[in-house]
Amino acid sequence: MSCIIGASIRSASNFGSCSFARLTRICLLKAADTLWQQIAAMKTIVPIGVIVLVAFGIFAVLSLMQRESTNKLIQADASGFFQEKKQEAELARRSNPEPISQRPVVSGPSWLDPIQNAIEDCWRAIKSIGHRNRPQPPPQPRLAPPGVYFTLTYLSVRNRSGITNLYPGTRVICVKDEGPVLLVKEGKIEFEAERQYFTNDLAVAGLAVKNDAEAQQQVASYIAQQQQAIEQRDDKRKTPPLGQH
Repeated sequence: MSCIIGASIRSASNFGSCSFARLTRICLLKAADTLWQQIAAMKTIVPIGVIVLVAFGIFAVLSLMQRESTNKLIQADASGFFQEKKQEAELARRSNPEPISQRPVVSGPSWLDPIQNAIEDCWRAIKSIGHRNRPQPPPQPRLAPPGVYFTLTYLSVRNRSGITNLYPGTRVICVKDEGPVLLVKEGKIEFEAERQYFTNDLAVAGLAVKNDAEAQQQVASYIAQQQQAIEQRDDKRKTPPLGQH
């Protein structure tokens, strides 16, 4: 009996060991197959990558060579072009010895233009203010022709036929200038009157014709100035020079 049990145990042990070994071998075979499949796939990808890299390198080398050859052609062409233009300029200079006038270079607008314009505007404004503040010379009077005067006030002149009234602004002709007194003629009438009552200034004669108070006041002021000027001239005339008695 014991022999039978021992044989059964040995047979079971041998079966178990055989099954384990077989299972292990199967697993190793599957693992090896998977590894070899991956290696085979990598063997396919690697050559493709190498081919692509080689093709890219060849393309880059060809492009570089083509660029260098193009640059050389451009440089050679440019050198020939400039050489040709140089020869043409030399021939033109020999045929026409006069120098070729160059166009003036005009600079474009810059950021300084607004500042410069503002400075010029300020300077013009300052000059205009100075001209306005500068005292202007008095305007030159408009004078009548030589020997022609106008009365500034109402005058009554005695003559053979009676009394003739002359109104302000009446035109008279000077017959004789006696300094403070003028001998004048109006038509056929000759008479003498003090100089301050006559004027050859056309603007003052125009004021004398007006009847408004402002114009009459200006005429009165003009008569007073004329009288004062006449008196000053008389005083100078009467005063003897220094050293004479």
